[in-house]
Amino acid sequence: MALNQLDPSFADLLPRSDSRFNPAQRALEEGRLDEAERAKLALETKQRARNRAREERGERWTPRFFAAQEDGEGYVYKGGYWEARRDVRLAAASRPSCETIPD
Repeated sequence: MALNQLDPSFADLLPRSDSRFNPAQRALEEGRLDEAERAKLALETKQRARNRAREERGERWTPRFFAAQEDGEGYVYKGGYWEARRDVRLAAASRPSCETIPD
């Protein structure tokens, strides 16, 4: 078992954004560097497009479980993560995975 190997017995308990679900991470760990680079570029391209579309709609992204510090130098945990995780189905459905970011 590798450090980041995904144990199927608790895969449903992890947030869908966990790095073990990231195809670029998996390819890198398995030595498939060209594939890892392509996967990383594809993910970043989708993220940029999603951010651009959000900005065009005039929406502002805000973290769900963190709030910006008043001095603007970081974030503080505002609670609620573990409560949200109690309902695994809700928690999994509410987060995009590395593979489900829309084109």
